[in-house]
Amino acid sequence: MNHCFVDNSCITSVSFHCDQKCGQQNHIPPNIPIFDGHIHLNPIIPKIQSDLVSVRVASPIREFHFINNNHKPDEWLIPNPSSFLSHVHVYPTIGIHPKYFDSKSLYQNFDDLKNYLEISRNDQNLKNKIVAVGECGLDETSMATIDHQIFVLEKQIDLAIHYHLPIVLHCRGTHLYRKLFDCLRSRISDRNMRLHWHCINSNANLHIVDLFLNEFPNSYIGINGSITYETNTERSLMFKNWLVDRSPFLPDRLILETDYPYLPPRNLHGIYDPSCALLATATYLSKTIVDPSQTILSYICSSNKNIKLVYGL
Repeated sequence: MNHCFVDNSCITSVSFHCDQKCGQQNHIPPNIPIFDGHIHLNPIIPKIQSDLVSVRVASPIREFHFINNNHKPDEWLIPNPSSFLSHVHVYPTIGIHPKYFDSKSLYQNFDDLKNYLEISRNDQNLKNKIVAVGECGLDETSMATIDHQIFVLEKQIDLAIHYHLPIVLHCRGTHLYRKLFDCLRSRISDRNMRLHWHCINSNANLHIVDLFLNEFPNSYIGINGSITYETNTERSLMFKNWLVDRSPFLPDRLILETDYPYLPPRNLHGIYDPSCALLATATYLSKTIVDPSQTILSYICSSNKNIKLVYGL
């Protein structure tokens, strides 16, 4: 059993059949798959706290799909799909995070990255395909200069264009959103390129996020447990109002993600199980927007559809 819970939601229904006599209001039907748009599995696969990934369920009731971000060059180990259970599907991305590169080995990293992408392109086994470049971007906490980070980002944009792959974007630092957006506009001539801007929350430059969504029609924003960290600060209230104002089109551009093992939702109590964390984030999003036409389940289904579109699944 899952050792966690979300208010008013049946966590049991995520991994097992529930007779719906549990008294919980929200259940996930067994025919609905769960897609996690951004997760980091490699370093913690042996330790992952999930009934659905680490425990061999006798009769699994649903399919699970994880977009697994490999963003540290010294940990570019793409898991063998056969190491997962039949109902668990893992799709690797590969890239250089702005905090995790060494200038001394950077050109070797670029060569290795290109080799990985070339091997993936020529691999006939779809289960071995790399589905995106990233996560990559700009980060104010990086030891590298911003100019150096931009150089690394632009190289990865070029590789994504060359290999016809989407890009997973990361930005930490409100003042850096404009620089990242300008990089995208100057480097990408095909505005229909698929883009996933990961981890949008109250710390984001929401004006730039709007410009990004308008400029690139096949772009999506990742929402994860960090939205549950909101307080009554001005930025938090602005973000909540932003979500409400954009709620009519949000399902068409939404990707639900966990960023596991980071950013556990505050409304997920107990062990941080990534298989249940998406439910917690969708629950918080539903309570924030309060739109009768948009439910926890509809957000999950919309996100599933968008993840399949952006990653070509």
